[in-house]
Amino acid sequence: MATADQIQRIGAPHLTHRHADKETPSKRKQARTASHTGALSDMRKHGLSENSGSTDTGEALRNLTLKGLEAASPAPKRPRECGVGQGGPARPAG
Repeated sequence: MATADQIQRIGAPHLTHRHADKETPSKRKQARTASHTGALSDMRKHGLSENSGSTDTGEALRNLTLKGLEAASPAPKRPRECGVGQGGPARPAG
């Protein structure tokens, strides 16, 4: 599970400083993560991701569905049970 902000910070950390001219921290974060939020929304429409609740601060959490994990797995396709190199469904937090 990850928030759009976490995905942006891992996938494109150089973008963190591009929106420093926005007035408030909230607007800076919204501008910084808009493309990731949109991509996650599109993935949800195609059954590749799902909303998984929210953090204590109200940020949405997303998961890849089994279909999304299959699409993200490297070629050649390995059985999902193998679990090597393609992640797996998130385990519930203790």
